Amino acid sequence: GSLSKHGRTWDGEARARHSERCTGRSRLTLSEKTDIIKLYYEPSSSRPPVDQKTLARMYGKSKAAISKILKPEYAHRVLSSYAKVVGAEEMTKMHLDRTKEQPGDGDSHQPAGSVNETLDGM
Repeated sequence: GSLSKHGRTWDGEARARHSERCTGRSRLTLSEKTDIIKLYYEPSSSRPPVDQKTLARMYGKSKAAISKILKPEYAHRVLSSYAKVVGAEEMTKMHLDRTKEQPGDGDSHQPAGSVNETLDGM
């Protein structure tokens, strides 16, 4: 089999099992990824932040896929791409900072300072 970037060897059987589980799941659009980042990092007065498990259910994705999108370095790339599409003006309105973990989230993550610095630099 071929070696993945995580050092895992995919044999034909493992690849088939993985493909079978992933059927029917489409890739998230740039807009959907941006929405996920906003829902997680940007609570409003009328809506608390949404935890990763809920986001996974909302978008029909695994919690691992949501976690990857929310990592500051990945979120930075998504937001940079989105800014090029919609223009930097829209992006400066977003303030993404979720330094406190939500109860029941079950994930440890670093403060999203790098995401905020990205937005401030636009």
